Amino acid sequence: MLMSISDNSNSDENSVDLIDLTLQIWKDKYYILFIVFSFLAFSIYQLNNATFTYDIYFKVTPSTQMSNSQDNSRFIGLASIIGLSTPQSSTGNEFAMYKTIIKSRIVSNALALDKQFIEDYSKEENFDFPKELLEKKYIIIFDESWRSFFKKLLGLPIHPRKVTLEDLVHDKITSKISVSTQKISKVTTVSFKSINPDFGIKLLKKVHNIADDELKNRSLKRTSDYISFLNDQLLQTTKQDQRLSLITTLAEQQRSKMIASSNLSYAAELFGSPYQSNSPTEPRIRNIILIYFSIGFFLGLFISIIKYFIKINKS
Repeated sequence: MLMSISDNSNSDENSVDLIDLTLQIWKDKYYILFIVFSFLAFSIYQLNNATFTYDIYFKVTPSTQMSNSQDNSRFIGLASIIGLSTPQSSTGNEFAMYKTIIKSRIVSNALALDKQFIEDYSKEENFDFPKELLEKKYIIIFDESWRSFFKKLLGLPIHPRKVTLEDLVHDKITSKISVSTQKISKVTTVSFKSINPDFGIKLLKKVHNIADDELKNRSLKRTSDYISFLNDQLLQTTKQDQRLSLITTLAEQQRSKMIASSNLSYAAELFGSPYQSNSPTEPRIRNIILIYFSIGFFLGLFISIIKYFIKINKS
């Protein structure tokens, strides 16, 4: 019975403590609101000075031109009669190469050679390439990361790094291009983050054209060399069946060369028009405001609770 009374007494004291704490928080409500609004004002200031980034997308599929040119199994059979192996480039292989090249240094090297593009990128993306790098083949830079700091403390040698314009373009642009393929539809999405959506769309179109033209030019050279070889073989062959095989294979290679010589997409073609995200993806406005609101609210609440415990310790 005594234990029960004691328990009730402790329970009452705890209840009184919670009530006092709640009253203290209520008393400090304007102080808490002031802190919350101060943090909200700071978040708005941050957002007003922030650089907003948009996601730019375009979708591609294997080119129909390539698909239409690949039904040549009968030509392979004919060519095999005389021991020839045709330089095949299936639609899947060309498209896979396209997805690799679009993020490669082949693209970054081509972009670096385009001085007008470098100027436009610097202006539209708010990034200044080092002037020395635009005038020289490379510049020497020293690593200023935390690793270098510790190396200095330990007396270890710090090796300078040679940087070219191609390196910088690759780091800033092509390495940041994302490529993803849907499992069911096989449609591939190419994306890039840009602070200027209009320029970002132009950039992705340019990157697409560079990658597709690279594969087109490779195909042109391959088929041209093979056509020359087939013509030489045709002059040296007298057997009718072998000549028929050569002529048929030659016709197919000339058809492939004609497709590669056209102005149409070679390995990949756009599936619809490039587009941008409806709102900035970085920083996210809602998340920034929510974070600053939460910090302000819990900071004000924490200060009010600290004030309460200081008061009861003094009493």
